[in-house]
Amino acid sequence: MSLRRIATVLVFVAVVAAAVTPTALHRGKGAGDYVGIDESIMEARAQEAGREARPPFINTDQGDLLLFVFTVGGLLAGGALGYLGRMVFVEGATSRERTRSMVDGR
Repeated sequence: MSLRRIATVLVFVAVVAAAVTPTALHRGKGAGDYVGIDESIMEARAQEAGREARPPFINTDQGDLLLFVFTVGGLLAGGALGYLGRMVFVEGATSRERTRSMVDGR
């Protein structure tokens, strides 16, 4: 069996395992079985301090605000990675060639 075929089979097995594992782990559990950090920790700490838990300043549960925030973050991160990648891989190659030519005396 060639190395390429083995790599293809391993990638396929990894994708199938990643797709099947979450459904197998959550079988039999409803949406109401999970308690978020707001209820389990924040409200308990507020009650211990003698205060009432209040709603968040920016409620991302309503509308597409959370989607917008992640989209903007992805665009900024992609732009930064693209710019820095160009500096490393494109401009870095030319500076290495210049360094080699200086070392070799060309």
